[in-house]
Amino acid sequence: MIKAISLGAGNASLFAQLGYLNMQLDSPMSAVAAYQQALMLAPQDSNIKQGLLFALIRSKQFVPAKSLLEQILADKPNDAALWLQRANLAIESKDQHTAIASMEVAMRLGDDNPSTKQLAAQVHLKLHNYPRALVLLEELIDTAQLAMPAFQTLMNWLIREKSGNMLSHSLLAYKKVPLHTNSHTLVTTEANCCIIRAC
Repeated sequence: MIKAISLGAGNASLFAQLGYLNMQLDSPMSAVAAYQQALMLAPQDSNIKQGLLFALIRSKQFVPAKSLLEQILADKPNDAALWLQRANLAIESKDQHTAIASMEVAMRLGDDNPSTKQLAAQVHLKLHNYPRALVLLEELIDTAQLAMPAFQTLMNWLIREKSGNMLSHSLLAYKKVPLHTNSHTLVTTEANCCIIRAC
């Protein structure tokens, strides 16, 4: 491959292939250098940009990765996967607001992966956006896609907020779905629900 590149130094596809090869060999820094060379030769090639993006992320170069991703999104604003990638980069940078905004766009564009919805709900809870978090979590409950840890997070918040009616509704909905539930958690939550409703 090195000899081929030396013979075709102006061929972007050869540098892109070298970048891909380095990614397969778990050498993201070398992949970044190769993809950057390829992009200089073919600056409009979207596949090369995507390859460089993944290499930058793998090598934990998040600042240039975010900059490149914004360029790619400008060309493909309706690509839900790119918005999810933007959310992931924001989470890496502890930027919860950008993360949740990006996930919301991805979901509006058609992403219906339960893990996306669950992560979005968790971030909304961290940001105290409780109404939106509750909507997302109840959608997961209704479709039997909410895992126990996320369910516990929802229940803890409802208990803390003393929202007895919504707690009862969510608990009943969750008990109806065929998941591997923790009976101790359900019993404890039911007890708390009774205490709240009695207040």
